[in-house]
Amino acid sequence: MRKLFLFLLFSSFIIKGQKVFTNSLHGDLTFNQVQGDGYAGYNHIGFQFGFGTMFKVAENHRIGFEINYSQRGSRQRINLKKFVTNDFKLYLNYIDVPVFYIFPKWGIHFELGPVFSYLVNNTNSMNGVEIDLTNAYNNLELGALLSANFKISDALYLKIRANNSITGVFKTPAGSTGYFWETGSFHSGLGVNLTYYFSKPNIGDSGTLEL
Repeated sequence: MRKLFLFLLFSSFIIKGQKVFTNSLHGDLTFNQVQGDGYAGYNHIGFQFGFGTMFKVAENHRIGFEINYSQRGSRQRINLKKFVTNDFKLYLNYIDVPVFYIFPKWGIHFELGPVFSYLVNNTNSMNGVEIDLTNAYNNLELGALLSANFKISDALYLKIRANNSITGVFKTPAGSTGYFWETGSFHSGLGVNLTYYFSKPNIGDSGTLEL
């Protein structure tokens, strides 16, 4: 997995000078939860940042990929008015590599594709007491990305993004005869993304690529 990240990083710099590719930097503010852990709500606020590139495959279509550092997890704060007496934190930080297809629909450019993630570190605590569950997590995760692009200027775009995992956060227990989705606890996140392109991305306001 690390060799793949290094290869993609090297490839991005190599193709930077080629006009067919459009390179970018971006940052996200994300709202996350872990479905199935019993703590409902997008209460974990995280950040994501990284760089990406995309290239033209047809007149109105692109293929893109990114390399990101991504903060995800789950959060519950004490709220006596709602009879919530426990402070719970689950912080899971990943290196993400999304690969997506960019296409126009309903006057908007959408991005859709898989996300390959590698777990870098984690923190799990209840009422300030840390719980070591390092060996319980899956180091590799497969997810899906969907985002919509909105033009601010020729170089700056706002994106609304959803990123959900397909594989579970936790490993399937030893001896289990069930399917992987029966372990529960899947990432679910919504985010606001700002992307700066080093050259004009040629994504028009009408949802068609400008030539």
